[in-house]
Amino acid sequence: MDPDAIAANEKASIQAELAKIKADNCRIGSQNLARLESYARIRIRGDDGETRFLNDEEKAQPTEEARALIRDNFSG
Repeated sequence: MDPDAIAANEKASIQAELAKIKADNCRIGSQNLARLESYARIRIRGDDGETRFLNDEEKAQPTEEARALIRDNFSG
């Protein structure tokens, strides 16, 4: 078989897998962002096992991370 054809097939396969991963990451980021922006109070379990709510400053970082995930993985 032609080595160039094999390489092209492998490249296409890798690109398809990467596109799927990026689409999944974009979907996850969108879901996370929607939750962070929809709920006034986000509850988390701390290291000590106690449940507490994130304040606005604590919500800012995961909100920006979700936006970055969408921005970095959006292919539309």
